[in-house]
Order: sequence, then structure tokens, then C-alpha cells
Amino acid sequence: MMKKSTVLGLAAAVIGLGVSAGTVHSMERKWMHDTDVNGLDDRIERVEAVGLAAAHEGGDLEKRRSIAVFDEGSLLEYGVYVGFDRKPTESDVQTLRSLGLTGLKKYEYIDYIRARGSFAQLEAAAGLLDVARVESIPMMYPLNHWGARVVRARDSRGLVRAQDYDLFPSTEDLGLDGTGVVVGILDTGVNDDVDIINPGFPGHEGLNGKFLGGGEFYLGDPLLNTGLDESMNPQDHGSEASSYHGTHVAGTVMGTGGENEFFRGMAPKARLVDCKVLSDAGLGFGSADGVEWCIHNMTNDWGLTGDDLIYSGIDVLNLSLGGVDASDGTDAGSQMINAAADAGLIVCIATGNDEAIDHISSPAAADKSIAVGATLHNQTFVSSDDLVTGFSNEGPRTDDGDGDQLDEMKPSVVAPGSGTMSADGDFLSEGEAYKKLSGTSMATPHVAGVCALLKQLDPGLDQLAVRTILRNTATHFIGTEKEARPNDPFGIDPNYNPACGWGLVDTYAAAKEVMNSADGVQVVQLHPVARDADLEVDFHWVTQREYANGGFRVYRADDVDGAPGAFALISGGTAIPSVGDAIIQNDGNRTHYTYVDGDGLQLGNTYWYQLAWIDDLGGENLELPVPVTLGDPPFVVSVNYSIVHNAVDNDLTTSIGVSSAMDPENAEYSEFGPGASDADSVVTIEPANAITATIGYLEHYWSQGLTAQQGVEAYLPATSITPWFLSVNEGGFVNRFGRITSFSLFVYDEPGASSGYVQVTEDLLPAVLIETQTTTLWIGPNAASVENIHMSAVPEAQGIRVAMHAGGGREIEARVTRSITRDPSERTPLSSEPMLTEGGLLEVLDRDVTPDVTYYYWAEIVGPEGQVSLAGPVTGLVEGVRTMGRLVGNKPIRHGAKLQYVIAPDVASQGDVKTHAAIYDLQGRMVRELVNAPRSAGEYSLDWNGTDDRGRRLGHGVYFLRFQAGSSTTTEKFVVVR
Repeated sequence: MMKKSTVLGLAAAVIGLGVSAGTVHSMERKWMHDTDVNGLDDRIERVEAVGLAAAHEGGDLEKRRSIAVFDEGSLLEYGVYVGFDRKPTESDVQTLRSLGLTGLKKYEYIDYIRARGSFAQLEAAAGLLDVARVESIPMMYPLNHWGARVVRARDSRGLVRAQDYDLFPSTEDLGLDGTGVVVGILDTGVNDDVDIINPGFPGHEGLNGKFLGGGEFYLGDPLLNTGLDESMNPQDHGSEASSYHGTHVAGTVMGTGGENEFFRGMAPKARLVDCKVLSDAGLGFGSADGVEWCIHNMTNDWGLTGDDLIYSGIDVLNLSLGGVDASDGTDAGSQMINAAADAGLIVCIATGNDEAIDHISSPAAADKSIAVGATLHNQTFVSSDDLVTGFSNEGPRTDDGDGDQLDEMKPSVVAPGSGTMSADGDFLSEGEAYKKLSGTSMATPHVAGVCALLKQLDPGLDQLAVRTILRNTATHFIGTEKEARPNDPFGIDPNYNPACGWGLVDTYAAAKEVMNSADGVQVVQLHPVARDADLEVDFHWVTQREYANGGFRVYRADDVDGAPGAFALISGGTAIPSVGDAIIQNDGNRTHYTYVDGDGLQLGNTYWYQLAWIDDLGGENLELPVPVTLGDPPFVVSVNYSIVHNAVDNDLTTSIGVSSAMDPENAEYSEFGPGASDADSVVTIEPANAITATIGYLEHYWSQGLTAQQGVEAYLPATSITPWFLSVNEGGFVNRFGRITSFSLFVYDEPGASSGYVQVTEDLLPAVLIETQTTTLWIGPNAASVENIHMSAVPEAQGIRVAMHAGGGREIEARVTRSITRDPSERTPLSSEPMLTEGGLLEVLDRDVTPDVTYYYWAEIVGPEGQVSLAGPVTGLVEGVRTMGRLVGNKPIRHGAKLQYVIAPDVASQGDVKTHAAIYDLQGRMVRELVNAPRSAGEYSLDWNGTDDRGRRLGHGVYFLRFQAGSSTTTEKFVVVR
């Protein structure tokens, strides 16, 4: 009977193994873990000298174990890789067996034999003539609806309406979905099928039917591994210990998202190879064995026939795992990664979650790995607010002394890894659950999914080609939560930074590079932005490569039932000149353009824009059309709520909606709530300390306005027939939890009206959020939910009167705030303290108003228990003449324009006022003064011929008109083209 051994103190962190095959020279010199050059790993010698604690982080037995150590009672045994300076033979296996070593496995693709033995036996092995090193086997630990959109594998529409076209296009628009690509997930096992222990679990809906092959390699004994020519479907029964890590990772790469596809992954039509290299406890040392199995089976047809033969073999590997110690990339696990890359596999590996700099562990340390760090995306699509997370390990890698510093430049890229929503393999669910996890483990499958899409485009791509494409097409220079690091410490590539590598991976830009890198123009983003106050649209586009071309033209069409009508040229007969170049390596890879359209636009209308770039033969090449609406559609209801929590984006999944069945999973209407960055305000309600940081001391307030376009009018007001809900799932992130402190609706008397009434939840507040559970509040089940508080804003001669009426004459306490936009984050109070009603009426007269400016008013209503509910916004407008100046004429400006300006009577009430109008460049330098004289109230105009103060024509670029009359100032941005 085989004696069962116990692996002590193991904890898991997912990052991966990686060392290049055939680098015999690297084992003949001093190694970072063999400083006495005796051939035996120093870490093993330290354990023998000071005890088992030396095998753990910081010498603490409660922390993660860094190397494989087994307790056999009378002595310790170690799991090792015995490295040779040549290809080992069966005779070498017998020699090691004669020394008493067990668990022997000779690898096919690297010059190592895996073994297990006592210290004395390992010393003997290290003394053998052809043995170059005896190294510890590192313990490996496990280290999306937003993420797939952030990296542009999915359409950005469908999450937050205001951000619908912030990232456009995506690779969905190119028809890429992973068809024909097979991805190996080396992890804790993927729960994709009926469970053998819990047959009621059908497998996760997003992964059903994807399995092709796989095996188990986590047990620490090669004799128990799935054979190289065998296959089985492993499962993860680890529950909280493993967090169903492998299922979550696989969902990000290839999950279909179930019936509604909302949480689908990067490459939803890719197929699965499932290698369980980590135990249900979320740890193990089987990654090298799993990688070897994948290399051996990378041409396996899996018994497929007919059309399914496109899924033969393996294309991409994801290793969201890694060790504890830093590596120089010469260890056995890293060599196995290099062997996989040499064989033709594309391998993506997490850098780890140790909050460290200058620290890349095996296997991400492999020379040829695609090493992936994690970012916070803050639930926005702009990269300017993205940061490398505090937990994400940063480079560079430890120097391997080979004189080639390019392989020390890790990470390769970064991707979203904080608060990633993906498949939950929990057997207690019905296979339809999704949850949030954070880590470089969550970032890596985003990049593996990108690689799958690129392999769909070009099956001939290899590891180094893909890595080069990812680097050169990334959005460079992502900041970090840690201390900023200087770019390019090796003087090799100015686009590299040790924190983010080459930057945030960009799927669409990478696909464009694969499709055509040799000619034409790679347009990688289109983004129109409406400026309602100016009745203008800034149409932005971004290029990556520009070979010789004839410039750009911009077309516009009216919206016809949600689609573009006939397009017409609006940028004039002369093409907008191109200013970019064709170089993206060791150089900037983005050129930004803006065309300002102000020709006949009307508030409330939707317009479509289309860009054409002109090739060297004069032909037009059209990009996809993209819409924008000028002016906000009116609200029919505003949903207002507040939550106290210190890790909103990483921990909470919030939704609002209507469910007649009183079941948020069965809703007539629902949408997800925005993240912390979109809160209209955040209040610190207690001093920060260790206790309150856990329970939360940051109270976030959100206000979500819904329009008739959302189709919610039929559900208003909230009643027992149409109850509204606020549902918040607490994800269990680093023991952070909080509470819901308010939930209310403001229902408008009619769409966009300057009046409406408040409905407040009857549920007990605050409502505590419980780890891993969902808390739901309701409005409408009882008639008392209608608070009968009516709010309005009415213009008067002296200003705008904001009134609140409470039914029955009851007393209410409220504070009125205002803003000049519909964004509640910009509101300011009209009074320093809340006010009480008199006879059920509260009125505030806002005298500080400017004619023709629309003001937005909210009321913060204080409830009997101190909770605050938000009412509004309602709008108020006092009509009158407004002081302003603007340029009138064809835009962009080519030959000059007319300056028209108005001075209102209130500005010049005391007579002439100092009036100044001038044009400034982007650096704030005045280039042309147009007006500098006293003026009385009235309308004025003058012609400007497009020149500066010296009579020279302004060059191509962006400029600003700044107009000032008395205390009133307006600024207009415009573009000059030549």
C-alpha cells in the first residue's frame, strides 16, 4: 500500500511556470537560488538549517509555502527538478532511483527529471557528473462584462448609456469570436459539465459543451498524472478554498454568458482544454506537467469529425498561477513555458499578486512568456483613469545574466483584473451564477482571449509574433497605484514601463495590425462628443499606422429609425491632412484627430458620422458609422440611492429595475448600476481606521436618470403591480462589506418636467450587506411607499423658486442643491443647513441666476432615522439675453470666420464694460487679439481673416476663442486646417 504523504501549509496564488528549453549554458553558471554554486537549491538548504518555516513567506508557517516540502514524520522530503546539462536518458532515471529518489518523471521537452527525495539524497544527486542543478519545485497559487469591453473585444454599448460609444469599434464589429480556436486552461479545473458528486449541477451555462480534452496533474506524484496519451475532464470541488478559480478564468476567456450573453467572455466560440494543475485547495506544483501534456497534445484531433475539425489541437494556454519567489527565468517551470512557445503554443501567464516591484516569479518569468499584470478600470472606458493595481507585481524580472535585457522587460502588457465578473462554478447553484474576483489571475484570461481572437484571424501566428503585436498596439504608459517608475530603464524601447509593461492591451488595435500592417491607414477608434451648449459635435478619431495617404474626409447623416440616412460630405472639398506615420515600434502608436461640426445641428437630434481615409490612388476607404445625440433626452424618472462601502468596484454588483414577480432575476426591466467613479458624491462618515475600513466609512450617492427610450414609463409610478428594486450583491472581496443607506425614485409629472414627486423604500434602513449574498430593497409593494412629497422649480422675475410640498401638512427636512448640468456630482447647496417646512411647504428662491441658463435642482430629504433620500433633478430657466461670443462660419476654419458677440443689459447695467476677445493656442499663448475696448449692451460682429497678430495665417491645429465682457466669460474651441 502506498503511504499517503501530507503537503504542509500550502496556500495558492496563481502565476505560472516558464523557462526556455535548450538553454544549457544558463545552468552552467551561478544561479540566483544557488549562490554557493554547489548545485543544490539554497532554499532547500535553508529549510534543513532552520526548519520548515524557512519554506514559507517571511518565515511564517501561517503564510504561503514557496517550495514543495513533504512531512514524512522522521524527516522532510522535497519535490525537485533535477536539471542536466544534456538531454537526460532512462539510465539517468535509474541512477536517481538507485540514490533512493522517488516520483521520477523524465520530461520530453526540457532537460529535467522531476523527483522527490530527502536532503541527503538530493545532495547526492547534485554531485552527479552531468547534473547541473537540483532546484525546488515552486508551489503555485491561483493568483466580465466590463473587462472584455475595456480591452475592446466587445461592443462598449450596453453598460452605462453615457459611455455607449466611448470605445468604438470593437473586434465584434470585425466578426471575431474565437471560432476554430482551442484554449488550454491550466488551473483548478473547470466545472463545465455535470458533476460526478453533485449530479444536480449541470455544468456552468457559459462553458457547457466546450470541453475537448484535459487531465489532472496536481497531486505531486507523476504516477498519478493523466498520461500524455490519455484524457479526462477534471472538476473543482474546492468551494471557498479554490473560489472555483478555473471556472472563473475560463469564463473570461471563452464563456458564452448563457442565454442573454451579458457576461460572455472574450472569445465565446473558442473551445476548452482543461488541465487541473492546482488542487481544490487552490495550490499545487503540477503546472510544468500540465504544460508538457499540452505540448504533447497540441495536434490532437480530439476525435472530432466534419465541421468540428477546425477545433483540433491547442492554440493558446492560460496560466493564472505562479510561485512565491522571484525568478530569473532559468528555472524548470520557465523552461517548460519556453518549450511550449517553441512548439507553437501561445502562453499567457499572470505576474502575481504580491504587491511587489522588481519581482516576477515562475512561470511568468520565462523569456518567451506573455506576462500579464492587472489594472483598475474604474468602470469607465477611458484609459486615462486606469491604474496598475496595488496588488499586481511589477517588473523588471531578475537578470539572468545572458546580456539580453529584453527578456527582463516584464510584464508584457496589463489588462483589467479588479472586480472581474465571470462564471461561478459553485455546485450549489444551477450553473447560471456569476461572481466578481480580483487578481492578475483575472487579467491574464483577458489577454489569452485576445490571443485567441488573433489566432482566429491568422492561425499561423506564433508566440513571439503575438507578443510583439500586443506590445506595439497597446495603450502605452498606464499609471500605477504604487510609486511611479521611470520609463525604459534599459534604454531599449521607450514604450516600456516596469509597472505596466507596454501598456493596456487593445484587442481592436491588435487585430488591425494582424489584418494589415503594410499599407493604408489603421483607424483604431471613432468617438463623436456632443457639446450641447455650443450646438457642436467634436468628431474624434485615432489612427495607429498611417502609410502615405491623401488625408481624411468626414461625412454626416441624419438618424432614421436608429440607423443612418444618406451621408453627405461636411468636411469640405479639401481633405483633412494626415499627420501620422507608419511606425509603431519604439515610437508613439496613436495619432489623434478632431473635426468640429457645428453646421445646422439641432438639440434633441441624433446624427451619424462616418470617416473616410483616402488611399494613394485617391480612393475612399470608409470606416464604420457612429452616432451621437445632441442634447439630453428628458428624464421620466430618476433613481437615487446611497451605499456605504470602501471597495464598490471590486466587491459590489448593483442593479435597479422593475419586477412584478418581486424577483430581480425575473425583471420586466433592469440595468446595472455605475461604479464608484460615477457616484455623484462621496462622503466620509467616520474617521478611517482598521475597523471602519472593513465595515466601510465612505458613503457613495448615485442618481440614475432614465428616459422614455428605456421604456420605463409603463412602470411608473412604483406600485404593488410594478414594484421597483435596488439589488446589491456583496462579492466577498477582502472581507469588505457595507450597507445601503437610501433608495428612492423621483417620478416626473411628465417627461422632462420641472416638477415631480418622491417615492421612498419602506424597507428598514440601513440594510446591511452580507458577504457573498444579495440584498434587495423595494419601492411600491405598499401604498405608503408614495411619500407624497412634490417638488417643482418655477421661474420668477427675481429668480427661480424651488418648492416642496408635503402631503397632509406634515413636516419635512431638506436641503436644496443646484447645478448647471444634469450631472449631480456638480451640484452645490443653496443653504448651508437643511431647512424645515412650514405647514408642509418648503420654498427657496434662487436669486443668483443668469438669464438663458438652465439650472438643475435637487433636494436632499432627511428621513426620520437620519437617512437621506434624493429628489430631482427639476429644471428652472429664466429667459433673457446672454452675454457670449462665438465664431460663425464653416468649421473647421480655413480662411477666417466672423466673430459675433452679445453683451446683455445686466452685464452692462452701469454703462460700458471692458470687452476683450482673443484667440489662443493650446499652450495658452495669445496669437490674435480681436477686440479690446469698452462696449455697451448690444450685439456686435467683426470679420477675422484667419491670421495672427503678425499677419501670418494660423497653422493647422486646435485653438481657443476666449471672450470676456465685464464679469462674463465664454470660451470656444475650434480647429484650423490648411
